Amino acid sequence: MRKLKWIIPFFLIIISASSTVAQQCLSIVTAALEQAGNECSLTERNQVCYGYINVNALPSVNPNNFSFDVQGDIVPVEQVAALELSPFDEDTGEWGVVIARLQAQLPDTLPGQNVTIVFFGGVSMLNDGIDASGIQAFRFETGIGAGRCFGLAPDGIIIDTPDEASFLTFDINGVEVTLGSKAFLQTVPNAAGSDESMLRIGMIEGLGFITAEGQTTRISNGQQTTIPLDTNLEAKGAPSPPSDFEIGSLASMSAFVGSLEFNNSGTGNEPPSIETAPPPIETEAVSIPCTISTDRGFSAALRVGPGLNRTHRAWLAANREVTVTGISDDGEWWQLDKFEAFPSGADLVLELWVRVDEVTARGDCDSIGATDAPPIIAPPQPQRPSPTPSEGGGIPPIVVTEETQEPIVTYWTEDVSTSHFETCTNINWYIEFVSAVHLVGDGAGLVPLSGITGSYQVCPSITTTYYIRVTYPDGFQEDFPVTVLRNY
Repeated sequence: MRKLKWIIPFFLIIISASSTVAQQCLSIVTAALEQAGNECSLTERNQVCYGYINVNALPSVNPNNFSFDVQGDIVPVEQVAALELSPFDEDTGEWGVVIARLQAQLPDTLPGQNVTIVFFGGVSMLNDGIDASGIQAFRFETGIGAGRCFGLAPDGIIIDTPDEASFLTFDINGVEVTLGSKAFLQTVPNAAGSDESMLRIGMIEGLGFITAEGQTTRISNGQQTTIPLDTNLEAKGAPSPPSDFEIGSLASMSAFVGSLEFNNSGTGNEPPSIETAPPPIETEAVSIPCTISTDRGFSAALRVGPGLNRTHRAWLAANREVTVTGISDDGEWWQLDKFEAFPSGADLVLELWVRVDEVTARGDCDSIGATDAPPIIAPPQPQRPSPTPSEGGGIPPIVVTEETQEPIVTYWTEDVSTSHFETCTNINWYIEFVSAVHLVGDGAGLVPLSGITGSYQVCPSITTTYYIRVTYPDGFQEDFPVTVLRNY
């Protein structure tokens, strides 16, 4: 039997090396995933495989022609009406695992590519077939977890798209789920004592667009959204705004799904089987909004306009997906949603732009229209005395100087650690084309800051607001507030 070419990392946080329960949990999980990967290696397109015990299946065909009773059994997905997987049980050694390969609607990719879906733990699934848009539809719900096995991945589903694909679309519990890369799905209770639940979708990698009740929420890796469900497991409300998604306990399951290999030619390029392929349905391509991101911090400068002579306000955070709202006439600058790009300072700027070659673009960016650049706004001019006549009785000539760069003022800091042993932090700056810079506040007086870029250590005993005072070439001064938070 083929052995998987991967090493299963620890799934449990073992608090004590002598913990019998922890060792038993690890042993069950290791065996379950190794056997599931080996037994299901021959799974082809639009097929479902029995990976590990215990799984009960309700057929949609004559039961005499349906066999899904032991590990390694593989059946066409349309022959499965429902599945019920056993939750983790350290006493019986059960932990239901099902592996499916489905041909989903994949805009902008080769037709017929396969999506891998792994169901694990206490999951119940109802197969709703192919909907009117040609999209695979199903409903599911999950159990309450893994009992005494602390650190085991929660019951749920991981969906993994092919590497060559951009996005896939599913109809899950009445929610239009468009995903790129890898996501985790589960249902959670809506309220204490309620029969209703919520669908929780978290991005492990990549980007997702979740639509229900006519509203769409965009989530990127490390973010999640929830959708309220009725008693029939159908969506009854809009997706929530993005929130943080903890991936920790899913890391090993994610690695397992990504390591699966299938020993067959069912790649989707072969002609579909007459018995199993659904009738062809013409569908409209899903339009994915244009977004940008960078995988390196301090590499993509956010400016108030398209041009290196525009004020640099901040750096784009690493791995933050930001919606593009326009492009400069020369095609070299993206205009961004300022609330997504710079949440803490969006109210301080009218617009934010970033160089095209400093970020990676994704989605339907060809449809982005050109946007006029905002005017350069010079700082207010100080009152100057009126010129006095020269000895010859005339007004002194105006001296024309070479045009100067617009001042660049960028600053940032970090909150003081919650540790009582770390009581200081740095105020950092990147400032060009000004006459002078000083730090004001907390009894420090007027501290001169030198250099285009640098840092100054502060050690506040309470949450404190400092000010960076910038003196422009014409003498005008402006104060920029910097608040340092104490988290204890």
